[in-house]
Amino acid sequence: MIDKSSSLLERVFSSKRTLQAACAAGMFFLAHIPALADAISPAITGDGKQYSKDRANTAYFGTGISGRLTEASTLRFEGEQETAAENYDLAIKKLQKAVQLDPADPTGHILLARALSTKVRKSPKPDEKQIAQAIEEWKLIWHHDADLLEQVEGKRETRSLQKFAKAVAKYNLDHPEKSQVAAKESPNKL
Repeated sequence: MIDKSSSLLERVFSSKRTLQAACAAGMFFLAHIPALADAISPAITGDGKQYSKDRANTAYFGTGISGRLTEASTLRFEGEQETAAENYDLAIKKLQKAVQLDPADPTGHILLARALSTKVRKSPKPDEKQIAQAIEEWKLIWHHDADLLEQVEGKRETRSLQKFAKAVAKYNLDHPEKSQVAAKESPNKL
């Protein structure tokens, strides 16, 4: 008779050594599971979306692709620093320009999505337009990033923000006088 308190693993593997070997083999094979997306993220292009109207700083970084890529790398670094310092508006502006200059680099999209998500979640009056933009960025990462962990983060954040967007929309319907839309339409009414 099998003891009901023993775990399934203990019942399947009779000894600790067998269980340890099976776990080690499982971890080995888990590390070799291919990502279920593009190999080098070529589909992360934004589909022609204009993220920023700012022009490349050719006076400092030079012209050509190497100048744009160098500026994008610098802006990604600065945007990440601004997000850490909780300067979300400046971070989003820098990261949008970085993504505009180098749309195929998934790092820019990830940093932009993280900055948007954090700003929206910490805002006392979340903007539905920015929530939608964050969801769009996370979906892009979820479906096109080559890194499996970032795909999982994209999926989790997309679903979480979709629930958040529904809650914000419901709140705005139930409390139209306190909604972000009402505040934008009538700033002088108290």
